Amino acid sequence: MALAPVDEVGEDLDGMDFTIQTCKDKIMHLQADRERRLEATERLQEKLKALNNELAARRLEAEQRKMELKEEQNRNKQHALMKREMGEGADGLILRRDEDQSKVRNKIEEMIQEKTAGPTGKEKQKTEYGFRVFDETELMVEKPMEAQSKETPVDTVLVTHQKPNSDDVRYHLSYRVAKETPSKRLREDACNYWNLSEVEYILLTVENSKVHDDVSLQHCFRPNERCQLILAPKDPRRQVLMDMELEATMPKRGKGSKPSKKADKVATEDPSKKYNQAGQFIDWMQARPGVWEFMTQRDRNVVEHITRIKPRSIIVYLFFILASLVSFLFVNPASKGYYMRHGPLLAMTRPHIDSATGEVSPGYFDIKTQEQAWHWLTHIVSEQLMKPESESDIRAHNYIAGWLRVRMQQVGEPSPANCMPQDMAPSDSYCVSTYYDSASYGEEDLDFVRMYWDGYNHTTTVTTTTTTCTFDATITTIPGCIGITNGTATSGGRRLPSDPVDPGYEEESEILSPQDEGNSIESIYSRRESSDDHLFDADSSEEEGRRLIYGMAPWTENHPYTSDEPTVQGTDGRSSSVSPWKFSAADKNSLDHNQGPLSGLWQKYDASGYNLDYNLSHSNLTAMFNAYRADMLALRERGWWTNRTRSIIVSFTLFSSNYEMWLNSEYVLETPASAIVHPVIHVNTFRPSYKDLSNSQTIFWIDNIRLLFSLFILCIQIYSEIGYCKKAEESWLTGYLITPLGFADVGIVVFMLMIYVIRQILLGFVEEPVTFLQDIIDNENGFMGTMPVAHLYRLQLQMEGPLFCCLVFRFFSFLRINRQIYIIWATLVEAARLYLPFCLVLTPVLFGMVVWAHGLWHSTQRMYSSIPTSAMSVVMMVHGDIDVQALFRAHRPDTLVFGILLYVVVWLFLINAWVAVMVHVYQTTRVRAGYQPSDYKWEEKHYVKWSLWRPFAKIYFNVLRPHIEKPKDLKGDDDDDDDK
Repeated sequence: MALAPVDEVGEDLDGMDFTIQTCKDKIMHLQADRERRLEATERLQEKLKALNNELAARRLEAEQRKMELKEEQNRNKQHALMKREMGEGADGLILRRDEDQSKVRNKIEEMIQEKTAGPTGKEKQKTEYGFRVFDETELMVEKPMEAQSKETPVDTVLVTHQKPNSDDVRYHLSYRVAKETPSKRLREDACNYWNLSEVEYILLTVENSKVHDDVSLQHCFRPNERCQLILAPKDPRRQVLMDMELEATMPKRGKGSKPSKKADKVATEDPSKKYNQAGQFIDWMQARPGVWEFMTQRDRNVVEHITRIKPRSIIVYLFFILASLVSFLFVNPASKGYYMRHGPLLAMTRPHIDSATGEVSPGYFDIKTQEQAWHWLTHIVSEQLMKPESESDIRAHNYIAGWLRVRMQQVGEPSPANCMPQDMAPSDSYCVSTYYDSASYGEEDLDFVRMYWDGYNHTTTVTTTTTTCTFDATITTIPGCIGITNGTATSGGRRLPSDPVDPGYEEESEILSPQDEGNSIESIYSRRESSDDHLFDADSSEEEGRRLIYGMAPWTENHPYTSDEPTVQGTDGRSSSVSPWKFSAADKNSLDHNQGPLSGLWQKYDASGYNLDYNLSHSNLTAMFNAYRADMLALRERGWWTNRTRSIIVSFTLFSSNYEMWLNSEYVLETPASAIVHPVIHVNTFRPSYKDLSNSQTIFWIDNIRLLFSLFILCIQIYSEIGYCKKAEESWLTGYLITPLGFADVGIVVFMLMIYVIRQILLGFVEEPVTFLQDIIDNENGFMGTMPVAHLYRLQLQMEGPLFCCLVFRFFSFLRINRQIYIIWATLVEAARLYLPFCLVLTPVLFGMVVWAHGLWHSTQRMYSSIPTSAMSVVMMVHGDIDVQALFRAHRPDTLVFGILLYVVVWLFLINAWVAVMVHVYQTTRVRAGYQPSDYKWEEKHYVKWSLWRPFAKIYFNVLRPHIEKPKDLKGDDDDDDDK
């Protein structure tokens, strides 16, 4: 054979390569097509399975409806028979008896005629010997034909078994029977089929009749009865026959028999033993609240929440929680803030005996009167802040940075327009405003305080008698002010009278007594006119009243203005940039001195007022100490604190190098329009900057990591949750965002962003510690407040709490992948949903209790003085944190009624109702969402599929563990897998 040419061989090889590649492509195409067909087949099988389940459910429902119809018909039939037996009279009984007799008579006549007629119905011929003659047909023996049975032979019986404690789950079995098959064999085979004990079960017909073991299945059913038997459990405890059974076993009554009396059905039936009667038992359960809902519950295979939980989310939230714990420990070390604040606070608020004068100053929180407040302001403030380290507890352990500010706020002058009500108050009454605000504050210059602070030269100023004029040594005369020479008088000031006399200097200031407050000037004058200490005339009575309201010393009434007074401004540590006689607006104090509003027990106070500053870093502390005490005495007798005053605020700042912390101190002496002083404190630790701290770099990087976690939640977690809601075809707004889970995620992001901005930007990059300290000490405006910085620091620390709560709440929401935790979680959610209608009723009731408590104790207990404080006090009373012995008295029965009703509402309705709801919901949820937690136990394939990304999961199953069972969606065959 000749060899082929080389070129032809090359072409064949090339063609062979091309053919092999084409085959490979074709094989790959066929494999891909096979995969698509398999996927399509799986989808069709799933649809078919769903349709079969739906069809089975509909069939079961149809059978149940048929049984209910049959039972209702039987019930109606029994009711009709009973009604006819009970309602018919003697005529009906006679008519029915005649009908029965006629039927019997006709039947007997027919039988007699058949017997006498013979086989052919006529007489036969006889032979000569007397024998009858028969033909051949008559000699044929005819066997009697079997009577045609009206019942059709039974060849198949439907056996139904109902799962215990469930009315919906039923199992059916088609059983082929022979002609002589007994019911015992069917019962034994059915019990073996369902793995039941044949001793504990019996067979019942659909009409609830028991089938004996020796009875053939051919004789178990009536002619038109359905060939169906029910495999039901025995009830050995039942000893009373049901109505149907009693009626079926009653003896037959013939003619002339007397009907027996009907037994009392109500007395013989036991409703608790009627579970074999399906319809009656269902009616009994539906009549009991909650029994039907609970008994019809079944395990619904609740697993849809698992697809919503990802392992990455659990990891991120877990590390977020750990990072927050570490950050909080570095930012707020244990016990440092407490001891930093408690030491100076205790030194400023404890009682004190002044070593120089021997006067006793009460504790700060025991201050009730202006006299006690002046003692604290004069002695304790100077003792702790203006003495050297060896004599001051505060200076011994802290550095006092910057200035001390004493700020006074007062309302406008007394006026009849302030007296309430206007139509009932006398026209000559003078009253002061109750609240301090922009519409009522007093802003006039304090003349006698200015004379002390700025000094006074009597040779250049002459004063005369005036009524309400303010002195100004610049203009000679003003119309309306009498006889002022080389001076000016403006309306609204304090009195500068003439008639120079020896003032007789007195240290004690005379103020308006409580019984004089609110009365007219004339009444005050007439009551004090007979006094030997003061002589009045008709022209000066109003001025005396004003002086008493101002609370000034007696020597100011007729000051001679004949001596010079040196200026004290800017000397011995006093500030020269502010004056205690000049009003400063809130905007100016906020801009120049960095001050903000403060809250008291009575009202909220802005940053305005009359300012008095002292340099606590002054070189001569002894001189400043003496100057401060002299100033307090002078201000007291010159009317700096009067009945118009609403607050005295003392502000200063401390620094502790031991704790690397600062302390902002604001002591508020609140003086409402009454004879009592309310002491309030605002003392907060803070750090103006996180730079140059021992752990500043650690805090910075931990906060950056937490910021990345919050961005993950914002960009991935929230987007994933919204995508899941869209995939489930539900609203993402109601399905996630406005749910507790959505609020927690959004709260985490918002809180973390605010913490980062305040801590790392405002208190990090913006503020320098050295610059902050220099600005407090060497500020050209004097005092510089630190309250805004302290509030920022406190705000970012307080936000760590809700951030951590949201993180823990969200982390435990992911642990629902565990069955037990999911049941508890679902119970709390469902119980809260059911308890919400209770709150719609209980909330107004509790609000009414708050108003009631406010009405009972608003004037006797400080904690019930307003609606908000009453609400908090009622909550604390329910919690047991308030001593109620001072509230509930035997001589006040209204408090007894209030206590009883509060106990009933809180314990019997609020708490017990919640416990009942929780127990009911837990039992229902436990059955519906996992009655048998072992059914939801995960295997290795489930953990791998849930925890690994799909490509990695394939590698695990195909390479690392190829012999274990794979999940359904990760294998190519059609084997079923119970993939939960």
